[in-house]
Amino acid sequence: MTAVDVILDLRQWPDRVRDPAGLTALWDQVERALDGTDLRRRPENRVTLARGVVAVRLARAEAAAVIRRDTAVRVVNVLEKPRLRHPCRACATPGRESEGVFRCPGCDDGGWLCAGHAQVLDGALIGTCRRHRPACAECGTTATTRCPGPGCRGRSAHCDKHRRSRAGGTGWAYCPGCHGTLLPDCAIAKCGNVGSAGCEFTDDRLRGCGQRLCPEHLRRWQVYGPERLGLALCARHETALSTVPAAELIRRIVGGTWVRHQSDRRADPLPSLRAFGYTLRNFKHFTQANDPHWIRRTLTASGDAFGPAAAKVREFVRLRDTGTARPWQREIEELDGDRGSGEKLLDQARAVLRAQGGRDGARMAGELRLGGYIAPRRIGGEDRPGQLYVLVPRGRRDLFRTWQAAMSRDLTRRNGSEIVVLPDRGSGGAR
Repeated sequence: MTAVDVILDLRQWPDRVRDPAGLTALWDQVERALDGTDLRRRPENRVTLARGVVAVRLARAEAAAVIRRDTAVRVVNVLEKPRLRHPCRACATPGRESEGVFRCPGCDDGGWLCAGHAQVLDGALIGTCRRHRPACAECGTTATTRCPGPGCRGRSAHCDKHRRSRAGGTGWAYCPGCHGTLLPDCAIAKCGNVGSAGCEFTDDRLRGCGQRLCPEHLRRWQVYGPERLGLALCARHETALSTVPAAELIRRIVGGTWVRHQSDRRADPLPSLRAFGYTLRNFKHFTQANDPHWIRRTLTASGDAFGPAAAKVREFVRLRDTGTARPWQREIEELDGDRGSGEKLLDQARAVLRAQGGRDGARMAGELRLGGYIAPRRIGGEDRPGQLYVLVPRGRRDLFRTWQAAMSRDLTRRNGSEIVVLPDRGSGGAR
């Protein structure tokens, strides 16, 4: 006859079964109580004995599972109460003891408390007894939360009145001090938003502004490129930059980038020479923008202006000049090559004016100067034309526009790739 496999649940049995003899003796009592019972009728058959309750379950589906004196039964598993390493001191009901997972830091005996009896506040996994539940650090009333901020680490607690959280009340709540560190208010009066970033303007001693602003009131100085995270600026320093010389603009970029790298080594490196040129054009420093050699000399000398940190900033700039994947040293060679190509294209454009533009065209040809040249390239699977930027005297701009299309067609035909002739943004004068 096939044995019936059962599971004994002894979690409500007061005595621990320590050996096979004890298990056999217990089963004899259970077997007598279950005599004639078909175990298939219910998922669990509970037997009440003199010292407690034992539950019996089938371990698997059986064709026949009626308990009789001659039924072969095999106990394949026993469920017992877990052994408590640290019994909860507050669980008073016999047979209902729980494992203590918290120790009250205020009690001398250091007794353990289960999760049901420990007083655990939001913000930190610190459990106390009822007597030592913390009071609000501000007013002394019963606290409802612990501050998880960097200055408290759960050590201080606060009531609902004195805790501070983000707008909407979601997430962690903090004490006023940690809230000001982690979620500072926007510096703009009556804004109410979180000042998520600080102004990164630095002076020549690398002292930052640090004014906290929300995204709505923050300005980004896109010195690293249109898709990168530019230097954060407050309105006052954004305005101040419009009046500073070109060399100081470069120092402000160097200083802001160096300070950012002190807290984030993965931050964007110093911009390329071409990107510095774009920035200088935006501030109408056209002469300096068109001279990458001046930009590089100014960069390499900029570290000397930063006082006690001068040596570190000089090394920071030197690594960008010679040690990156695309150093300025290599970029200046490429720009010199582009400038040589640009001068040749400008000579061809002058030839068009001299041949077809009459006396005015010939006179203008002698007055044109190279602003810059970007060779034809392929970006994102799309062909981009070459761009020849020409410095045009103020009084010749209308005449230049008249001949602009003709010069572009002639350069495209001569060189086999599309070349567009454009007036440089510095045309008509520069500071």
